[in-house]
Amino acid sequence: MFQITLLPCLNPASVSLEVTEAYYKIDYLVGNFTAGVNEDIPIPGLSLEIPLVGEVGVNAIVQVDGDASEFDFNLGLDGCMTIEEKTVCGGDLTRYLPIWVLNGTVALSDLCSSTVKPMAPKAA
Repeated sequence: MFQITLLPCLNPASVSLEVTEAYYKIDYLVGNFTAGVNEDIPIPGLSLEIPLVGEVGVNAIVQVDGDASEFDFNLGLDGCMTIEEKTVCGGDLTRYLPIWVLNGTVALSDLCSSTVKPMAPKAA
C-alpha cells in the first residue's frame, strides 16, 4: 500500500511517499521529493517471483514536477533484477511492468490561495 502526501503549495512543490506491506511486515518511508525529481528507489525486503524470470526486487518510481498551477506526479512500482551482472528493469522483464499506481497533472492553485475558516464551537 502507498501512503502519499501531496504538498503542491510548498515552494518547491513536493510529495512524500511511504510503502507498507503487511504480509512481509514492510513499512518503508521512500522519501520526500521536490519538483524536478525522477527516481527509481529499491524497497528493502520487498520482492516477487515472476514465472520463467526469477525473483525480482520491487522499486518505487517517483516522478514529481511543476507547482500548484500545474502539479505533475507519477508514482508506481517497478521490478528489477541482475542478469549477467547487468541490472534489468520494467518492460525488459515483462510487459506488465512498471505498474503505475497514481499519475496525472492537476491544477491546485485555488487550493493554495484559499483560506480555511475555523469552525465555531457548538453550544452544549
